[in-house]
Amino acid sequence: MHTPGARAATEPVFHYTDGNGLLGIAHRGVLWASEAAGLNDRAEIRQGWAKIRAWLDAQPEGEIVELFKSHAASPLRDSHEVFVVCGSTRGDDANQWRLYANKGAGYAVELDPEQQLVVVTDNPPPPAKEPKVGRIDFGRIGDQVEVTPWLHVIYDEDEIADALTELVAKAQNLHDSIESLDEDENVKSDGFEHLNETTYADLAELAHLIKEPGFAGENEVR
Repeated sequence: MHTPGARAATEPVFHYTDGNGLLGIAHRGVLWASEAAGLNDRAEIRQGWAKIRAWLDAQPEGEIVELFKSHAASPLRDSHEVFVVCGSTRGDDANQWRLYANKGAGYAVELDPEQQLVVVTDNPPPPAKEPKVGRIDFGRIGDQVEVTPWLHVIYDEDEIADALTELVAKAQNLHDSIESLDEDENVKSDGFEHLNETTYADLAELAHLIKEPGFAGENEVR
């Protein structure tokens, strides 16, 4: 599962790294993800949210659009952490060699995009929740770790608009489904809280996939 409008990679993915990084990958079978705010250029995150805000400001008023605007107005949440692993669909790219592979003396590790990635942790798994008989349990985003497939970075303005249009439609469908529930108000309240959390998570994922068109030659995936 991943954000509507985000395109999953089907071609090989290349992760550029130095010798130490290669040894770590080979010995442990692990890729280290960076906290998104710690990326080389933090402006990338601000640019993504800025483009989202600009698109939302141009949309007709509506409950879902206003919800998205509230998310985009204060986009950084302590309760929602995003970690990123970067790669490229180009296995021999001069800029990638220079920036990420020890100035050309490193390695480009080819990865299979069909191989599902998982989070490795030393923490014990949380206890299983008991089912709520006769009630709908929407769950909470904060209780979960979602690992997306390798997704193409979005450089094109039209593709950004298409992705956001799909997000609005998805959120509207969920909103309408919650409204139509034949349940008590507590269940509906849980549903709208779930809507609030999932729409923010989707927007945050999209914001971290947006880069300026000038970087399109990197053919980056995350």
